[in-house]
Formats: sequence, C-alpha cells, structure tokens
Amino acid sequence: MTDTEIVLVHVIMERHFGVYPAAVSKILLETGEMPLKELYRRTSQHSPRIPSKAVKESLQLFSQHNLLLLHVYPELVEDGPYLSFDVSRAFFFLIEPSMCYAVEELFGDEAARAVALLLGMGTTPAEDFMAEFEQDGKASRSISEKIVFELLRARVFTALDVAMKYDSDDREVGVEMVVRKPQWSKYALQINVSRLFVVFILYLTQSKVENDPALGPVGLEVFLGLCRASLLCAPLRTNFICEDLFLPVTATDVLNNVPENSQEGMETHVVEANLDGIANLIDGFLDNSDKHYTLRGTKLLGMWAEHFVYEILRADLPHVPMARPVMQFLTRNSKPYVQAKALEMELYGNSHAMRYAINDLCRLGFVDTMGTSHVASFEPGRTEIFLHVNLPRLYRQKLQFDYCENVLRCTTAMETRLAKDAAARRFGLASSSSQAAQGAGGDGEVVQQKFEKMEMGFTDALAFSLLYTRAVSSITAEDGCREAFSLVDFFSRNPIPDEQA
Repeated sequence: MTDTEIVLVHVIMERHFGVYPAAVSKILLETGEMPLKELYRRTSQHSPRIPSKAVKESLQLFSQHNLLLLHVYPELVEDGPYLSFDVSRAFFFLIEPSMCYAVEELFGDEAARAVALLLGMGTTPAEDFMAEFEQDGKASRSISEKIVFELLRARVFTALDVAMKYDSDDREVGVEMVVRKPQWSKYALQINVSRLFVVFILYLTQSKVENDPALGPVGLEVFLGLCRASLLCAPLRTNFICEDLFLPVTATDVLNNVPENSQEGMETHVVEANLDGIANLIDGFLDNSDKHYTLRGTKLLGMWAEHFVYEILRADLPHVPMARPVMQFLTRNSKPYVQAKALEMELYGNSHAMRYAINDLCRLGFVDTMGTSHVASFEPGRTEIFLHVNLPRLYRQKLQFDYCENVLRCTTAMETRLAKDAAARRFGLASSSSQAAQGAGGDGEVVQQKFEKMEMGFTDALAFSLLYTRAVSSITAEDGCREAFSLVDFFSRNPIPDEQA
C-alpha cells in the first residue's frame, strides 16, 4: 500500500475508534502480514509508544468489527497466526448511514435502529445487545425479539454459538433454532456485511421502477414487497451477488410482504400484473416461470451501474448523443458479452452515429471489444465482434478523490459544530448552526444540503465499488482478489490531506 492509502484508512479508523486503534491499524497496513509478537514489538517502538494494553484492546475491537484477517502458514506454525488488516471492511464505515437507510425503507425504523446499534457494537453477546436495544428505544422484549428474528431471517444478522470459539462456519446458528429456543445467553449477534450489501442494492434498484408508466399505481409497493419476500420467504444460496442468489417467490408471498396500509385495492392478480410488468421492463432482471418469480443477482449490478454511466457520459461525451442508448442497451442486456449484430439490430436508425459512439466509448475504456479479429475500431457489420461494459473502469472514473476529501472534512466540521451546539444548549445559548443560518440569511441550510447531497453521492459510489469487489471475489473464488483488485488503489492516484488536516 502507498502512504496516501494508509493515511486515508488511518483517518477513518481514528474517527471511529480513537487514536490508539488508528495507530495499530497504521502499523498493520504499513507492514502487511505479521505475527502477533512482531506487532507488539513494533508498537513498543512506535513514537509515541503504544501501551500493550491498548494494543490488546485495539485487536479485540478490530476482531469485533471483522477488521482482522488471520492466516496460518504451515512452515511458520511456531510464529502462530499472521495478522493483517481488512481494508475493504474499513471503508464500510463510511457508508453505514446509507445502509441503515435502506434497512429502514425495507424493514422499518426499529430494524434500522437495531442494525445501527449492532454496527456500532460489533460482534456482541445477544443478551447484551437485547438489553442495550431495549434500554435505548424503550422497547419490550417481545418487540425486540420480533425485530431480531426478522433480521435473522433476512440474514442481515447472524447468530453465533458462543460455546464454539474458532470455526465461524460451524459457529453459525440457524434462525429456526434461535426462534424455537431463544436462549440469548447462548448466542452472539453479528452483522452479515455481505448480506447488508444485498439489501442495500435491492433497495436502490427501486429507482428503475418508480413512477414507470408501464406499471400500475402500486408498482413501487409491489417491487418493495418483492424485495422483502425474496429476502425473507426463502433461504438464499449465498451471501454474495451471483446469478442464483435468490430463490423463487409467488405473488402471494409478495402480497404478504406489502404493508397493510398499502394493500388497499391489491389483489393477487394485480400483484401478478405488476410483477409481469417489472419482468418485461428490464430484460433478465426478474424471471417468471409458472407464476414463480426469481430475482437475478447479477442483473442488480448492471441496473445500479446505469446511473453512474449516465452521469459520466453527460460529463465526458456531451457531443455524442448515441452514447447513452448504446450503454443502456449493454448494461440492461442479460449477457455480459453482447454481439455487435444484436446492437446493430436494436439501434438500426443511424449506423454511423452508433459506430462513432462505440469508438468513443472504447477510447475512454468504458467498453471493450472482443472477437476473433483485432480491429482498431468498431465497424458496422462486424458481427464477430463482442462488446463488453468495463464496470471497474466506470466506477474508477466515478470515484474521484475530491468526494472523499470533502466528505472527511465536511463530516469533521459537522461533528465540531454538533459538539458546539450541544455545549450551547447546555448553557442556554444560541447554537452555532442557528447563528450561521441567521447571519447568512438561510445560506447555512443550503450549504448543509449541498454537503449532504455530495456525501450521499460519494457513499453511493463507494458502496458500488465495495459491492463490485465482493462480487468479483465470489465469482472468482480467489482470496487474493483484494490485492489484485484493490479499492484504495483508486484513491491513491490523487493527493489526500495529511493526518493533521
């Protein structure tokens, strides 16, 4: 890792956990893998010195939040496990608010509060979590159990057997066992980060069906019901985005997962009509086989990529009107490699404009051409050529560093302002934010809205990057994918503020 990459992660860790954990994470990042004894030796030589107690507490904290990676080398077994730091998990902290918002929209306010609480606590004994959740929101045990059971069924939460210490696969307890015998002292609760990504991206895809004239007035509610049913009614095959991520659900399942206050006028045939409309809206997104509907996991990535594509094309190719239709066809196609002939048949109106658009997209690296012959540019009629959307190149373009820099500075400034506001309220003074808004004639609110919009744009792009990286890892089944396809590499191309900034 470069110095700039390390500083970026160090800033994130310091803001979430404090000075000592941030310093320990920096040492782990600078060195890479190292045995525990070596880590203690380096922290003792650090300036200023990091107490061994602080190192131990930092490692426990990282372990709670799944930030530590352990690897045992047979030839170095006497050294014990080698420790390293999970960089992609560290970036997850920046997008937690967006994740909680998605949970709120799909499962309700209390579920979002539960997710936010467990994200803050890390892997926690279930009894401690339940007590904290009930005290924080004044919820009864029956209500809190109902929420936890729902999140366990959606696999956003994972229950672990506290009697088993090591093998995480064996430690996981099925939700049926927990519901049948909810002895919370025997379990620990953990956030399933991969599954939380699935929930997040499912919710974000609603923008593709919202207010679409091809659907009825209840189209959006049916879509959200489809998301809930797909998450709750059948066990998923895996936590990762893949083609066979979801099992099929019926229109009745979907209707049962629409809130009661939104079910007025809904019948099974109305739900089926809207589901058929969603299936026809985007090719390959929703399979309909004998009235059983199955979401296709890989299509989620393409749908989410579209709005990035349009923003980029508007900025980089404003003079190429055919660029957007070409990219829309490629990203919505169910196949990752699309034959040029299919594109020509779809956009037959102006072959010259289409060729111009494809060549410009290839020049920018957004589209790759593949085929038996290596041609310098795409020509109409070359049916042996296949076109492929280069998603990594797209989000690398989108994920500009100024977003990250502004988010870090903006959030720090807002935290400082909130602290000042709390102190002002304690002493009965006017808050700094209200003074600023009054002094600027309301400009303070406008500035804050711009900051919030900018921050959401950044977290959206970052979430897409993290999710795509996880998808690539699951498809290739390579543990080394993090090194070959590093997220932070995209940030290191630009200067970032030093640690004091």
